[in-house]
Amino acid sequence: MTINTSVLPVIIAGPIVRKAINKQIVFWLVTSQQYQCCVTLYDENGTKVYSATLTDKQHACITVGKQAFVNLLNIHLTDDLPDNTWISYNITLKNSTNTFNCTELNNLCYENQAYPRFWHTTQANHVLHGSCRKPHHKSSDGLLAVDTQIANALKDKNPAPDLLMLSGDQVYIDDVAGPMLSAIHQVIALLGLHSGSWQNEDIENSEQLLSSPDCYYQRDKILPLFEGDNDNFLDFFKGKKKRVFTSVSAHNHLISFAEVMAMYLLVWSPELWEFVTFDDSKIATKHQQRYQEEQKVIEEFAKGLPSVRRALAHIRTFMIHDDHDITDDWNLTREWEEIAYGHPFSKRIIGNALTGYWLCQGWGNNPEVFDEIYQQAKDCFSSNKMNNIDALIDTLLQFNQWHYSVETHPKMVVLDTRTQRWRSEKKQTALQV
Repeated sequence: MTINTSVLPVIIAGPIVRKAINKQIVFWLVTSQQYQCCVTLYDENGTKVYSATLTDKQHACITVGKQAFVNLLNIHLTDDLPDNTWISYNITLKNSTNTFNCTELNNLCYENQAYPRFWHTTQANHVLHGSCRKPHHKSSDGLLAVDTQIANALKDKNPAPDLLMLSGDQVYIDDVAGPMLSAIHQVIALLGLHSGSWQNEDIENSEQLLSSPDCYYQRDKILPLFEGDNDNFLDFFKGKKKRVFTSVSAHNHLISFAEVMAMYLLVWSPELWEFVTFDDSKIATKHQQRYQEEQKVIEEFAKGLPSVRRALAHIRTFMIHDDHDITDDWNLTREWEEIAYGHPFSKRIIGNALTGYWLCQGWGNNPEVFDEIYQQAKDCFSSNKMNNIDALIDTLLQFNQWHYSVETHPKMVVLDTRTQRWRSEKKQTALQV
């Protein structure tokens, strides 16, 4: 697919309000070009409380594709934000050829609003909680309820929610519908997302993966095998013997970094769906009916994304990983870790997912602890390719500050229950239930 940059949206995903408390506000967004950012904040009376073109220290940017840039805007204020009030904002993007305000996004603002806004308070009395968001689950997207609550609060019908806590499984890397995987591949081509290569006997890079007859609904044949002699591991997962990954739904398990990145863009924003065409020509006959059934559900999911994007632009949102953000049973035991990280292909698959998690979720929770990772990632991701991705993955796998706290009243403490899960084990133990 040839990339026609003139038709790509300026903002591919976001803006999402992330950490915002006292003197700090963090925004996350993905753009199709590299921009300089100006942020303006207004209090409830429309008075400017901050306006500046952001410096390199305030505006971090990672190039994840030829037409895809992840931006984290981290603003430290001199004075505390006003408490118990709506804070409105505008993000203006500028480069040599274009100026764009986030307010130009269709349906970003609610009725009678000039700017997006979020409720700022030091209290945590009305906290919304969500987890386990699977696009092909046959029910309405739970984030649509967040949009309804915010809309009602802006009409003075209900108190505004103080914040949103998403406690894991915001994407299912290990359980993907066929139509979603097809959409992912179209987005990869559209944006020129960075492909990759890895150590594996049969399929060694993204191009071979896409051309494989097992690419759709048969990836369990591609995923790495465990070739050891640990009977406990093999006996526990009957029917999946010698598979490193334990998911019963791994037939479309994401593998490359580009696939992970495209998934995030497609579940948080409506912008790229207009470029997606559902085509089952690459789907084997025996999977056609399943594809068509999943397509109906995915189409309904995509219809709700304008409301999801609007909601996430209007509420402080914190996140933490669970297993499906990476793969089912991630770090379930020390034995699992030794098997999974001892195989270069499974380690790369996990590392690609963890890189996507950092860029799209973890980074915005507490940006300061990721300064060294950001510098390494800038060197890793260039405009044309990924450089030394294995070194970045090693750094992320060894990182031990995914946890964080939020200085609300009461204080919110968010634990990392996945990467620190079995550190006290002295030896391998069988997988537990």
